[in-house]
Amino acid sequence: MKKGLNKYGLLFLGFMGSQGSIFAQERLTPISENPMLQQTEKPSPKKSLSTSLPFFDDFTDNSPYPSTANWSDGNVFINNTYGKNPPSIGVATFDAINDLGFIYPSLSENPSMADTLTSRVIDLSGAASNSVYLSFYYQPQGCGDAPEWNDSLLLQFITPDTVATVWFANGCAFETFQVDTLQAPMNGVDTLLFKLVHLRVDEEFLSSNFQFRFVNYASIHIDVSMRTNRDQWNIDYVYLNQDRTATDTIFRDLAMVTPPGSFLKNYSSVPWAHFKTAIDKELNGVYFHVRNNDANGRNLNEINLYIREEVSQWEDSYRVGQKNLDAFTNYSDLRWQFVEPPFVWQANEKALFTLTAELETDGVDQPQNNTAYRQVVCEKYYSYDDGTAEYAYNIDEDSRKAAYRYHTYEPDSLRGFFMYFLRNKDQESALESFIPCIWSSEDGKPGTLIYKDGTAKKVAFGDSLNQFVPIWLDSAVFIEDDFFIGWEQEQGKSINLGFDANTNTSSKRFYYNGQWYESDYEGSLMLRPIFSKEKINTAIADTKIPGPAFQLFPNPSDGEFTLQSDDGTVQGELFIYNHVGILLDRTELQLENYNFSHLNQGLYFIRIETTDKKTQIIKWLKQ
Repeated sequence: MKKGLNKYGLLFLGFMGSQGSIFAQERLTPISENPMLQQTEKPSPKKSLSTSLPFFDDFTDNSPYPSTANWSDGNVFINNTYGKNPPSIGVATFDAINDLGFIYPSLSENPSMADTLTSRVIDLSGAASNSVYLSFYYQPQGCGDAPEWNDSLLLQFITPDTVATVWFANGCAFETFQVDTLQAPMNGVDTLLFKLVHLRVDEEFLSSNFQFRFVNYASIHIDVSMRTNRDQWNIDYVYLNQDRTATDTIFRDLAMVTPPGSFLKNYSSVPWAHFKTAIDKELNGVYFHVRNNDANGRNLNEINLYIREEVSQWEDSYRVGQKNLDAFTNYSDLRWQFVEPPFVWQANEKALFTLTAELETDGVDQPQNNTAYRQVVCEKYYSYDDGTAEYAYNIDEDSRKAAYRYHTYEPDSLRGFFMYFLRNKDQESALESFIPCIWSSEDGKPGTLIYKDGTAKKVAFGDSLNQFVPIWLDSAVFIEDDFFIGWEQEQGKSINLGFDANTNTSSKRFYYNGQWYESDYEGSLMLRPIFSKEKINTAIADTKIPGPAFQLFPNPSDGEFTLQSDDGTVQGELFIYNHVGILLDRTELQLENYNFSHLNQGLYFIRIETTDKKTQIIKWLKQ
């Protein structure tokens, strides 16, 4: 099994067959647009161009743009998904996309200037000589694309008379940076994965009109159709002040590193109509990732967790407790463990939970990074992804089908899929339409095809910040337990489905080439099954099963099967429904062979009703 990144930013994976040839392939490509920047209004610059010391920004603002209180331009992307283990939550990401969310048209295969982040004017004319220092943390690639060696990140000092490059770093893959530059272990889960840079501002720059500027140089494919976002760099914790020294590199700060974890164990969202059933099995302790950036051990007095449901306005709070934190250490295992589900279920269409985590410290901190948020939306769908695409996913070569495993906590009618499509610059290879499919789950892999749409669906794009679009099935499908959703497509075309690199569900994702192969890419497809609260067939959906009294065998079969009763019951009726809950046949209950060989292949539901009104449903697959 191979995994790699080529010079055009294409992440590929080949599987070796018995003859040693690569016969199938998955592909990830960096995204060519940033929908969040496209759909978010850029803040207006401050009327005053100047700011004062101390200057500090760790990019914790809840905006994709940098704060206008500190910066005079805003071409970078502020986020908490591209950085890996920063010193505090939030990073500024430099890449090949401008502040409007599109690839810079001037970029080519030769590195040239892309994003800039320029401070507002700072008056340093009264600062003591040799006492002004600028420090920051940086990281190449993170959860994005690795900058090549001839790509770079620069820092410039600017006065009315001078623009000087005072620091730069050549591009490299994150793994190389982690091992060679940081000398950190490859499995460094609880390790700072950013490099500190600490520079003195020399006397020639102590001007009343001083500015500093970060710049990245990026390169992309010369072919316009192959242009994708590339060459990511992340920076964090930018600090400029006077009365510092060369050894002033310790920051007395306890900080949140990531948003608080979800209270859902397996999913990022479950349908609200399924929530009462799901939460007993889904309920998870809420994890917190905190870092002590201090050289001394520190006492974290308390972590406060607040949960509010915005529709019903239900809310509650929890005190996690104090913790002694060792110096320069990350703690990703701090958590609040629920004894039982605290939530109040109400018959609304949806629920929107806001989780707020707040650190109580001794006050010697940067207070803005002591608070972090997460939202959990429970509406009509299941999801694994976090809602942000870092890559576009495609299947190549001979592959034409992809499938994604889900589990529904309540029998319900599957109406369609939410899909997050990314625009393809190469129109010749762009997939125009696809066929939604549903498979049963057999030993954790896609099994029998139980539904295939009769009409191809068009690839569509969202027109809002939420880029998911609904793809409705021609008819609803009644679903229980484990199942797979996915699609069949034209060979060699690119569907460009959003791919979240921060949540890993690779064991649930498969593609087909003669047989089903499990994906090796760590991440999650942005593909979500939509369930309706309304049942297709009330008789089926509302059936109460007291316990298995009948066995059906063989299952699957070619149309014939036999029923066997545990208690010898033979009086009653047998009903057979198709996958959308339509009654196809009914017959007298009998303990002998049934023959439904005239039915098409697929999933059917056998409903048994005895004369004493006991009922049971058995799924039957006809081959």
